[in-house]
Amino acid sequence: KKSAGADGPSLKKRVGALKGDIESLKNPSGYNGNDWGSAMQKPSSQLRLVKGRLSGKDIGNITQAKWGKGNQILTLTSGANSLTSLLVWDASLQIRTHLVLPEHQWLICSGFEQKNGILVASGGLDCECSIYSLENAHNDPSAKAIADLRQHDGYVADLAFLDGGSKILTASGDSQCILWDVNTQIGTKVFSGHDGDVVGISVDPTNPSVFLSAGIDNKIKAWDMRTDSNDCSSEFTLKKSLGEISNVSYHPNGKSFVLSAGEGSIVYDMKAAAVDAEGTTVPLLTFSGDKFDDDSSECTMSKFSNSGRLLFSTYEGGTAVAHDTSSQESFCMTANRKNKVRAEFLDIHPEGYNLALGNSQQVALIFHF
Repeated sequence: KKSAGADGPSLKKRVGALKGDIESLKNPSGYNGNDWGSAMQKPSSQLRLVKGRLSGKDIGNITQAKWGKGNQILTLTSGANSLTSLLVWDASLQIRTHLVLPEHQWLICSGFEQKNGILVASGGLDCECSIYSLENAHNDPSAKAIADLRQHDGYVADLAFLDGGSKILTASGDSQCILWDVNTQIGTKVFSGHDGDVVGISVDPTNPSVFLSAGIDNKIKAWDMRTDSNDCSSEFTLKKSLGEISNVSYHPNGKSFVLSAGEGSIVYDMKAAAVDAEGTTVPLLTFSGDKFDDDSSECTMSKFSNSGRLLFSTYEGGTAVAHDTSSQESFCMTANRKNKVRAEFLDIHPEGYNLALGNSQQVALIFHF
């Protein structure tokens, strides 16, 4: 009896801990509107182990990497005399499977349709968005685009496929975003309201009819593509002292988003964001890579893991940092000398298990992080 009584408090603690674990599994991101939840384990050192690299003497300078379907990954490269190409790789084998030679050069952005893995797109200084079929490129790398979308009056800065490739969304230096019907090559809806270039877009992973646009006017606007209204549904204003926005990305639960601005990654709540006396939106969380990046360089890109727990950021100085949104601790992924790699951009696999870290010379792959 004495022994049983002594075990009573211990059993209660274990029951309480198990209840907490069950709640964590129900809500893996841990986000409840007030905090970012508890984590059962610390980030794995696996994030520092490079398991593959995409590189080659003849591929030119890599400026972007985008995951496609399965093991597909797309790189946007520029070679001698600014000749630009879109290369599709099998990430598991680290071999090239397709080459697309766009008719237009001086490209800035690219995209991969992830549902079917057949379409890729590019846009740049020619103010057009071109879409290519990998089925055509398999036989002829110089095959013409299946669609050339022309309506923007400024460079195309970002793009995103929708509805299995039947639609595409573009952002431009003309301060507008356009929703296109790929089959008819017609812009079906224009989203305007920024006071400068729109440099990034992000589609809500929980509701693909909603997206965010980020502008150099230091504003983030949320839009609903289903409405007839030309007005945004909500707006967020960033303090100018934090620097210019270079990237925007939704949290997987659609309730918040992250900006790459200045030297940090800034997280905002979609519904409960407060506004200060100056009229700027108060951040929910702010992360910096200063202690890992000696140059105190600009943050170039920020994206959440699929659980929302980890926030990955890259910096102009070549540093990649993983921020734990639960503990708010950070650690450098490019500090391992054995697997040293500079990281200036990144992308996360749509299923959330693979990470690509890239620079102008190569893309490093981290599997099953």
